[in-house]
Amino acid sequence: MAATAAVLVLLLPACGGDGQPGGNGPAASASLDPEADLSKQRLTVSTWDGYMPKNLPARFKSAVGAPMTVAKHSTNEEIVAKLTASADSGIDVAFVSGQYAQALAEQRLLEPIHHDLVPHLKNLDPLAARLRP
Repeated sequence: MAATAAVLVLLLPACGGDGQPGGNGPAASASLDPEADLSKQRLTVSTWDGYMPKNLPARFKSAVGAPMTVAKHSTNEEIVAKLTASADSGIDVAFVSGQYAQALAEQRLLEPIHHDLVPHLKNLDPLAARLRP
């Protein structure tokens, strides 16, 4: 459970930031608008088949107002190849195993979580909070 929660927090630069891998500097923080109209955004999540409820995209759209696309990958290698093939893979959140998350972090391909903008982060398993890119 903690490992699954940990990969949820692996936000890629496509979600925001300064457009540079590892965009966690002042430009990344400055580009985040907590008042942004999320209904004008879209979210693309890549995960393994069967790891997410089939109705989650509809529930997300209902709750947030933004469409959610789920792209399924078969292996860690497949999703890492997509994430590293170009500057913008189009994927906002990717589920990967621990060692692959570490490799993405070492390549500065992860965006930090801005805890002040995620009020429900407190609901994660406490073990997940210790896992950082």
